[in-house]
Amino acid sequence: MSLRLVFCLSAVILLAGAVLTAQADVPQLINYQGILKSGGSPVTTPTNVIFAIWDDPAAGDSLWSELQNVTPDGDGRFSILLGSVSPIPDSAFSSADMYLSVKVDTDAEMTPRQRLASVAYAYRDNDWELIDNVLYTQGEYGIARAGNVLYGDHDSTHVNLGVACTTGASGLNYKYTTVGGGRSNTASGKYSFAAGRRAQAANDGAFVWADDNNFDFPTATESNFTPAAKMFLVRSTGGAVFVSGIDGSGNSNAGVQLAAGGGSWSSLSDRNLKENFE
Repeated sequence: MSLRLVFCLSAVILLAGAVLTAQADVPQLINYQGILKSGGSPVTTPTNVIFAIWDDPAAGDSLWSELQNVTPDGDGRFSILLGSVSPIPDSAFSSADMYLSVKVDTDAEMTPRQRLASVAYAYRDNDWELIDNVLYTQGEYGIARAGNVLYGDHDSTHVNLGVACTTGASGLNYKYTTVGGGRSNTASGKYSFAAGRRAQAANDGAFVWADDNNFDFPTATESNFTPAAKMFLVRSTGGAVFVSGIDGSGNSNAGVQLAAGGGSWSSLSDRNLKENFE
């Protein structure tokens, strides 16, 4: 086995995770780090390395390749940006399975190829980053579905994920308002939450969930109660259940139930006792 092949193998074994990045008007890049060794000693001289991305672990088609001149430090460590010589096309990342090959100078390609999908990576631009299956913002940004409205100077603290929904209020600067989903909901108090259909969380710290009836909740003409700050409001015309205890199988054994159209709660545990009474 040649010395050249020995340090090629070491480079594969000691390879750090790759990071996929993308920025506006900048080619996609892979931040590739590794260590080159020859006979157990670090390689510190500039070395030509050919990198390529494939759609198969052993054969297949090459999706991209480039030649890089790697300059290791005194410990044989190096860090380069793949794609800085030959831009990596979007099509190279269209497959769930991508394999990276490494070939040093005139040596044969190292085996096995590295499966990029199996190592930690991120897809990033100036505003967001995708790490594995989690999307992160790269700063204090609000999150909203297209077409939604976010009001105020603190819209960077808003989450607005429904359809045709609003967070904050015109001319006011509310923080940490959230629409968790649904349609035509509004969360316009600080630390308020709205979800469902046409839920109106207009007070600070209010939690409002509305079922699928096509009316605002609460309505502007509501007379049976007065919405207030830190209030928990639910429109559930099909009834409601609160469970406060479960058995060993996960079934409820304590709690209360409000029947559809009802005005008083019945105890889940009392009902079970009556049904099972002997």
